Parts: sequence; C-alpha cells; structure tokens
Amino acid sequence: MSGNAGTTQAARLLEALKHGPITTNECRRFLDVFDPAARVRDLRHKLGRDAIETHWQGSVTEQGVTHKVGLYCLVVKGGPH
Repeated sequence: MSGNAGTTQAARLLEALKHGPITTNECRRFLDVFDPAARVRDLRHKLGRDAIETHWQGSVTEQGVTHKVGLYCLVVKGGPH
C-alpha cells in the first residue's frame, strides 16, 4: 500500500500487526509510518481501545544509544496475537 495519508499508513500498520508485534522503529523503517503512535491511536479509535497493546522496551540505535520504544501487539479474541 503506497501513500502517505494517515489512513493509508494505519492500514499498512494494521496489516503488519496481523503478522505479529512491531516496534516503533520498525514501523518507521519498514512501513514508512513516520508517527506510529498517532496511527495506533487512529486504529484504537476504529477497532476499539483494547485492540492494540503497547509494551515498552529498550532499543539500541545504530549510534549505540538506547531509547524507550513501543512494541505494538494486535489483540485478537482469545489473547494477544
């Protein structure tokens, strides 16, 4: 799905979440979703507040700096994906 519209970015993110958890950095790098938190907020509004969980973790950048980033998980009936 190409395009930079928020709805298109949210659709790309949702499709990725169907295959498993994804981090903030992976959203930016592989999905071209510049502001993953905003797209997750959009999806939660559309799918329900509890549809996506955020787990915080440390991630080391290429420069060796650790940042706190979100790991987003789609919650499916019966438990997290």
